[in-house]
Amino acid sequence: MYQAVLTDGTATAAFVEIDLASMTHTQLKAKLDRYRAYTRDEAWRDRFPHCPPLLLLTTTTHRAVTFTRTTARHLKDDTPAHYRRIIDDYTLIAEHGRLVIAATGLVRDPARAIGEHIWTLTDPEAAETTLTAILTERTAVTAAALPAYQRQRNAADRHQRQYALSRLSSRLRHLGPLLGTAAVDMVGYLLDSHNSGSDPFTPNLDTDTILTTVASWWQTNPHPDDDNNALRATLTTLHHHAWSHQVRHLAHLTNTHGDRPAWYHAATRLTRHRLLTPTEHNGLDQPPTREQAQARVWAHWQPPDHGRDPTPPPTYPQWRGQQITDRWNNLSWWQRHHTDPSTLATAFDNEHLTACARCRLTIPTNDTADCPGCHHHERLPHHQRHTITPLAELITALLAKTANDP
Repeated sequence: MYQAVLTDGTATAAFVEIDLASMTHTQLKAKLDRYRAYTRDEAWRDRFPHCPPLLLLTTTTHRAVTFTRTTARHLKDDTPAHYRRIIDDYTLIAEHGRLVIAATGLVRDPARAIGEHIWTLTDPEAAETTLTAILTERTAVTAAALPAYQRQRNAADRHQRQYALSRLSSRLRHLGPLLGTAAVDMVGYLLDSHNSGSDPFTPNLDTDTILTTVASWWQTNPHPDDDNNALRATLTTLHHHAWSHQVRHLAHLTNTHGDRPAWYHAATRLTRHRLLTPTEHNGLDQPPTREQAQARVWAHWQPPDHGRDPTPPPTYPQWRGQQITDRWNNLSWWQRHHTDPSTLATAFDNEHLTACARCRLTIPTNDTADCPGCHHHERLPHHQRHTITPLAELITALLAKTANDP
């Protein structure tokens, strides 16, 4: 083994074989095979800065050339069958681990062998070179390969992290006993692929760092109690910051634009101390106004008895007016004298209308679809619509819980 330090301070190494014309070609080939196996097994890693070149010092130039030419044919089996025109990380790493072989016929004059251009390489087109040039080339290859190794390790780490997070994502609901509801909600939010930093509802968090920590915790199995408690505390604190951010932005919207049905769903979810998912808060900055949502309800409404009538259906006010007129005409003189027409109208609305139990949008009883304003499915009787908590009160209660949040 030959070890040296180049003029720039770089450490290098090489294997040295001495042949005094006593070894047959069969013996030399057997030695070469052992070096090839050593290289394929990457046994040199963690011991030398690069795969040490094999230097053969023999008795004559002819013997040295014969050895390198014969060796070249065997080394073809160790190189990829395809040729890569682009120098990528694969080629840089492969070159770093390649076995370089050189030979010289100056075994009896080692001083000249160290300093002169008398080394023959396996490439038949290469000129004779110096030992310093061979070792310098190996150190240059090492310098180029080190960033490639790091990129490979980073890619492997990212793949391992992504695999851990994908497994974690499918088991989130089982983590409640370990981490708590708020922490699990935070992890689920960060794992959501629809997250967008441009959405004002998205909290400003160091998502990559947090998920890397979570993935590292997940890969530790079983999880130590101290690690569980530390991660739980961290994620719970982050959840409160993220939740407060969403509450404040919703409050800003309601203060600026007033009452809009879609914001009732957001406020209801936040009231349960759950984060709005990216899908839920996507486009929430400019939802339809209450008037627009109500107009959408009436646009698709048809009176129950319209059936297949080809004529355009009447609007609800038109239909109600006709129905109330018919009912009024069917009353006796005494009933008309003691009945206020507005009472008939109120009773008619209570019979044919309901209210969304979340945003109190008015919806006909024969409309069974979800509320077009907040997508809620539950209804209240029309006369109970005033019992629904207004949006402003929901927001005020939410802001009170964020008063001490930095």
